[in-house]
Amino acid sequence: TIENAVLFDGVADYLQRTPGSAGNRKTWTASAWVKQSAITPKSTIIGAGTSLSDSGEFIVKFNDTADGDQITAQTGSTVPTVTSAVYRDPTAWQHVVYSCDTTLASNQFTLTVNGVVVTALSTDNDLTRYTDTAMMNNVVHEIGRFPRVTGQYFNGYMADVHFIDGAALAATAFGEFDDNGVWVPIEYDDTTAIVTHVPGSEGSVIGDMTANQGLAEAYDGVTSGDTNAASAIVSTTGYNGKDWGSGVTKTLEYVQIHGTTNYGYVYSTNPSVTVTVQGSTDNFSSSIVDLGNVTFTDTGNESAARYITGLTTTTAYRYHRCKIVAGSGTHTYFVEIKFFEQSTGYGTNGYHLDFAVAPGTGSGAGTDVNGSALT
Repeated sequence: TIENAVLFDGVADYLQRTPGSAGNRKTWTASAWVKQSAITPKSTIIGAGTSLSDSGEFIVKFNDTADGDQITAQTGSTVPTVTSAVYRDPTAWQHVVYSCDTTLASNQFTLTVNGVVVTALSTDNDLTRYTDTAMMNNVVHEIGRFPRVTGQYFNGYMADVHFIDGAALAATAFGEFDDNGVWVPIEYDDTTAIVTHVPGSEGSVIGDMTANQGLAEAYDGVTSGDTNAASAIVSTTGYNGKDWGSGVTKTLEYVQIHGTTNYGYVYSTNPSVTVTVQGSTDNFSSSIVDLGNVTFTDTGNESAARYITGLTTTTAYRYHRCKIVAGSGTHTYFVEIKFFEQSTGYGTNGYHLDFAVAPGTGSGAGTDVNGSALT
């Protein structure tokens, strides 16, 4: 049964949170039980960001059209999902689960209502593969309001809201059919496997790419810049990585890298480049394990992300680094390195709102993954 809920008045009520750092913007799940008090045009369930681009905004809402109250998901420039079905019963609870995984080449989005995957869609679009969405970014997130337009308020009840940062989950992570065939809530298993972005502030930098802006520049969250905003070395081989700290080990799922806007990864003309992810137990003194690599021809403008996937995940390591080797040239560069690790639970920016205490009372409407009160 649904034990606690919050009533949104459709006029001014909403919940807002801005994460302190970015999580896994490619892979996430949002889940909420909703009961509309009235069928109102453009009633927002969740929203993140305020910029008109695929990476700048993501909204899931009831969208009143000529065909009725459809569920719509939109970015700032693309509409991934519009249902053919309409949802117009103000007396019924509905469990809406929306999952995203842009690491997939296709079928990146799944909408499930009351335990049934919605396949009757009037619009069904993917984003460019590996797009970083606004959801789970360190931008404003709102429940019950469209952030950019500061309107389109939700009119009705919400309960048992989950955000999972790092996994595109099925609705069965949050609900099940009872003996009477009725879809009901269940407790989320916080040992559920996820893939989460490791914040750039975590761990200590290691390596020899200390020229230009130094090793730490590759972890400042800025993915586009020229050689003056890069970690660099005067060599065709360089290393940049992290020591996660005493007693800390990580299992990486994949790594995202960015080169410079003016020379790419290498000061040369269209050289061949190989970037290898390595793990170690002793800061690469004698333990050096290649976990995976990518080889490509440097284009000279490498601000777009490249990915090292399919990593060996049998062992967790205290030390990880990216090794770059160029076929020719004099300098090598990284503008940004992002590590994504295997984990469990809610992820960097995930949380559960059980609404056991009313929002705004000071005691919180739940807690985030770090145990901090959400008011």
